[in-house]
Amino acid sequence: MSLHYLIGDATKPCVFPAIIAHITNDEGGWGKGFVLALEAAFPGVRARWKRINQTLGHFWLDEEGAGVGFAHICAQSGYLSVYNPEPLNYLVLESGLAWLGHRVWQMNQKDPRYPISVHMPRIGTGLAGGRWETIEPFIVKELVGRGVEVYVYDLEKK
Repeated sequence: MSLHYLIGDATKPCVFPAIIAHITNDEGGWGKGFVLALEAAFPGVRARWKRINQTLGHFWLDEEGAGVGFAHICAQSGYLSVYNPEPLNYLVLESGLAWLGHRVWQMNQKDPRYPISVHMPRIGTGLAGGRWETIEPFIVKELVGRGVEVYVYDLEKK
């Protein structure tokens, strides 16, 4: 299993079944960044997300159907600003990725014929203000290390 980097849209997984992972904030905001593309591609995901716990450290797996699900990882405390230049909580993100890795591993054990892969933008680096060089090792450890195929999408070449 490995970590793949692709140019493309993380809301359009290249392999199915797929879980699209992203970071949410503890303010209940859903109005900027990747979530706008997520809602455009999957109408209704926002309404389902609004019904869940919005506290830091809450992780939720939402199944859309048609071979796609969403991992909402609440690892951002507040909003990015001059006063909060890095709202991403790295420990919570690592815990969320460990939770996701374990859940996907369990599901893949139940039916190994159709392994679930995880798809994401460079989570935590946009509105959460995180650094990819810190986040990438968590993905490798908690997802790839558990045998999960991971696809990271950039809209354009980095």
